[in-house]
Amino acid sequence: MRRTAFLGTPESALPVLRALTAASDLRVVVTRPDKVRGRGTAPTPTPVKQAAVDLGIAVGEPRSKAELGALLADLGLDLAVVAAFGMILPLEVLAIPERGMVNVHYSLLPRWRGAAPVERAVLAGDAKTGITLMQMDEGLDTGPVLASWATTIETDESGGHLTSRLAEAAGELLAVELDQMFAGTHTARPQKDAEATYAAMLRREEAILDPREPAEALVRKIRAFDPRPGARFERAGHPFKVFGPVVLPGTVMEPGRLALDEGRLLVGTGTVGLAVAEVQPSGKRRMSAEEWARGVRDGLGELT
Repeated sequence: MRRTAFLGTPESALPVLRALTAASDLRVVVTRPDKVRGRGTAPTPTPVKQAAVDLGIAVGEPRSKAELGALLADLGLDLAVVAAFGMILPLEVLAIPERGMVNVHYSLLPRWRGAAPVERAVLAGDAKTGITLMQMDEGLDTGPVLASWATTIETDESGGHLTSRLAEAAGELLAVELDQMFAGTHTARPQKDAEATYAAMLRREEAILDPREPAEALVRKIRAFDPRPGARFERAGHPFKVFGPVVLPGTVMEPGRLALDEGRLLVGTGTVGLAVAEVQPSGKRRMSAEEWARGVRDGLGELT
């Protein structure tokens, strides 16, 4: 049976892992080392590591490119598949499998090369995105395209929901294309570098919302950063995250002014009003905007 390795880290890589497990002799799953995540104090495994342990597959956690090369060198690999692994691989590692390494990327390359393609697509207001299977080279998502799949980004779709949809589609696309990958019969299509855009890693400060911005820009930020890291306003010195945004055409509100209407929190912006359905105060659970407003004892007032 065809011998493979899988390199990945987050939950969004799991459908690809499952597809590869079902269709090949998966010799090893490679992921990032355990680390403290969230509010915990003890190191925890990545979602990919936990899934591999549950499946009874050997796991490697190299801390360097040299360690990764040593881990893969003697496995007799036909192919390696990479999905959100988090390390740019050198040529000597890419050349270890007979058919090289294929990256499963969550955009339509060359648009949104880099670490955060889903969030950047939502932030930019893109109408469509998709999945690209790319033969890896030494660059950052610059290799030739083997196959792709496109989808429309829904007008109210969050980054988290879109990521989940793309993850499932990625597993399905890989399952369809694997036979050709092993046979080496794809016609690889070079990317047009002049059309490339870059999806830089998200910075937490990008999720801080300024009510003086246009409502449409705020909506894109709230959607892109749902659920993580969560876009947030600040009121009376206390940050709170907001979710489920809707632009309210024709409304007139002072930027930063807050109100409650039919269970929705209304926010004045630099253009028109903005409504949000859910709120998450710092250190607390996500709740309806109406429930949050009931707990504000000094009146909603305005943002600071």
